[in-house]
Amino acid sequence: MTLYKELQLRVMWVNEHYRESEWKIHYISDPDTIFWFVLSGKKRVQIDGACYDLKCGDFVVRPPFCSIKTLEGDPEDATHFHYLVLRCELRVSHFQFVKLYGFPPVQYFGDFPDLSHFHDLWKHLIRLWEERYIHKIETVSNYKRQLKPLLALNTEQTADVLGFYAVFYQWFSMMLMYSRHNIKQALTIDERIQRVSDYIWTHLHAELTPTTIANHFFISESYLRLLFRSSMDVSLMKYVRQSRHQHAQYLLLTTEKSVREIASQVGFEDQSKFSRAFKHKEGMSPREYRKASREI
Repeated sequence: MTLYKELQLRVMWVNEHYRESEWKIHYISDPDTIFWFVLSGKKRVQIDGACYDLKCGDFVVRPPFCSIKTLEGDPEDATHFHYLVLRCELRVSHFQFVKLYGFPPVQYFGDFPDLSHFHDLWKHLIRLWEERYIHKIETVSNYKRQLKPLLALNTEQTADVLGFYAVFYQWFSMMLMYSRHNIKQALTIDERIQRVSDYIWTHLHAELTPTTIANHFFISESYLRLLFRSSMDVSLMKYVRQSRHQHAQYLLLTTEKSVREIASQVGFEDQSKFSRAFKHKEGMSPREYRKASREI
């Protein structure tokens, strides 16, 4: 698979936050990739079950559908928690970029020699976003905001968008360089696996079994199972279940579709069976999951 053809980068929003010492979060999983850079203060957090004590200079990477919540810290620490945040859609084809590269949830960036430039790029992105793009934001849920620009598409607006992404690509490139010692350096995805993944994601509503998938690609079922596990380090059917669940999460958080409609779109003819499977995975029903996202 050719990375430059399949890499998808889209900024959802970028901001700077000053939080009070008692600030707490208990986020359910999110469909986008979120980056934080801690400028001051401390905060103990739990990311996908693992605990981290965040401090100035820490760079935090939250993959899509990764849960996070704050934990009780030092009661005498009354400092504000100051951080930069950037949220984006970041994928290589249907694969999650930060999981593909094995990004650790927390890295220390504080001792990099060109850190001030990285910080300046992030602040520049925030200024550009505020100046050019915050014309009107319509909240679909607290996890997915759709930008509703009031301007018609024209050369000036196109130049603004390109200018914003020129800065973002500099930021992204520098972030990768800072992370290079902590992430995978050689990535290969078998093109056959990419085609299988594409097929799965475009047929989540249909019957997907090792037999039906293997027949579609005119290969043996046993070879398909072996190829998929060796390339993806997960079984074929577990990948199908994960894909269906993630797409259901995405639809619950970003659309007003009914649970019945969503169940059908991810391959469940029986809504109650879908709800049971979802609750087993998330610890709450689809309706509770949607409601919780809007109360945060």
